[in-house]
Amino acid sequence: MRVGLDIEQFVRDPYGSGIQRVLQYLAKTWPASNVEPLFVVPVPESPRVEFHLLSATEAADLLSIPFLDQEQALGSRDLKSEVESALVSLRLPAFSLGEVMAVVDVWMLPEVSYLPAVLGRFELFRRTMPAMMIGYDTLPMTEPANYRFKPGTESNVSRYFRLLATADSVVCISAYARESIWSRLRRDRSLPCTVAHPGGGRVMVVPGATSKFERVDSFRPVRFCRVGTMEARKSPVR
Repeated sequence: MRVGLDIEQFVRDPYGSGIQRVLQYLAKTWPASNVEPLFVVPVPESPRVEFHLLSATEAADLLSIPFLDQEQALGSRDLKSEVESALVSLRLPAFSLGEVMAVVDVWMLPEVSYLPAVLGRFELFRRTMPAMMIGYDTLPMTEPANYRFKPGTESNVSRYFRLLATADSVVCISAYARESIWSRLRRDRSLPCTVAHPGGGRVMVVPGATSKFERVDSFRPVRFCRVGTMEARKSPVR
């Protein structure tokens, strides 16, 4: 089985992704199994609609390009060009959209993206195969301060959240995210919507405790399992 992971948002706007670390961990820690990940990116400067299919190792290298060199000031680099140059240097074959659809069995949108091409592709793939998304913590209804849209783009934003509410399967990064998607987006609770914590940003309070750091009693300490590292959000691990 092959899972196609659409990471066009990162390639088009690396600084606007904000989810680079999640993508990087997907590539670096994908378990050895009979489920093969194929990271799908558009061919840079292609006159036609074509795509590269990256293995987990190739995608991890691309996603590990640091956002900011310690010796350079913010804004002095063209990160988008660096990502595209690294992609070109891999010398990968190009595939048409139809060829991509023929080689993958499941389609996945692991990023927040309002790009019409990304959303349209998701809708196209879901007609012929299972399509899944990753659900993140903030929504316009829960964190309005995090959402400032350019005039004329609101329809794309609404389109993304409609897909999140109706996708075949959603994997949320926290129980808080899942509850928000259920209550605010009114996602049908009979549809698969699971939680896979990538870190400890939102930890459920132990029943009976007044905070997530308090012991319920002297014999039951709160235990945490670290599954990632705690660098700044835009500082990927190399």
